[in-house]
Amino acid sequence: QVYAGMVDALDENIGRLLGYLEEIGELENTYIFVLSDNGAEGNDHSVIGSYASWLQAYRDNSVGNIGNPTSFDSYGPGWGQVSSTPFRLFKGFTTEGGIRSPLIVIEPRATGGGRISNDVISVTDLAPTILDIAQVKPPDGLYRGREVASFIGSSFLSRIQGNQQKEDMGSDYLGFELFGRKGLRQGEWKLVWSNAPYGKDGWELYNLNDDPAEQNDLAGERPDMVERLAALWDGYAQENGVVWLENDPVSYTNENRHYED
Repeated sequence: QVYAGMVDALDENIGRLLGYLEEIGELENTYIFVLSDNGAEGNDHSVIGSYASWLQAYRDNSVGNIGNPTSFDSYGPGWGQVSSTPFRLFKGFTTEGGIRSPLIVIEPRATGGGRISNDVISVTDLAPTILDIAQVKPPDGLYRGREVASFIGSSFLSRIQGNQQKEDMGSDYLGFELFGRKGLRQGEWKLVWSNAPYGKDGWELYNLNDDPAEQNDLAGERPDMVERLAALWDGYAQENGVVWLENDPVSYTNENRHYED
């Protein structure tokens, strides 16, 4: 009920913001992006290491106080998995339930009805897109006399405006890692590595066009694809300075006893 109330409050206040933009005459001059954080939160902080003692000392999670500013409650892995349905697992994992998020974009001068897109877009694409809208060229290695990292994403403004449909990712790929887990997406193929008991302590391979819930591991049938995608992940890790620690699972998600129930 508290979670539902928070979602309702969020919806109401987005409505207030849109109403204000309309009131000042800027609604038709504003691109709007609405997206969620990655994955539903299925971790119960009350049983995870230092989180538990912090909650006991500084927060009041009694039933009557849940939802108030002094509470810090979780609805647990069961409801976390429900929120991620039909995808596998949730926040803290590189499976689809942990990384796939909805994105709503409103283009102020769009005509006709809305559309649903299955394009693969990353959060790294947002900044290039916003700069593209503002017609600002992104810095390329240097900004105001100091070195800066170049964007690894790309603008999807043309897709928002309906001028271009995203083609298959082809040679492009999306690498990622989180909490001692890793993955890579290229086209319909996804390579994912999760520590036991949540995964196999090795690479798993899924065809997301046929199996978006990641239930049928094809690594044994397609070792050639595993080898090729794993090499791409190694390149991603090297280019982005990823420090990979073998067999060093962080307490967050790994000390959560509920996963074993």
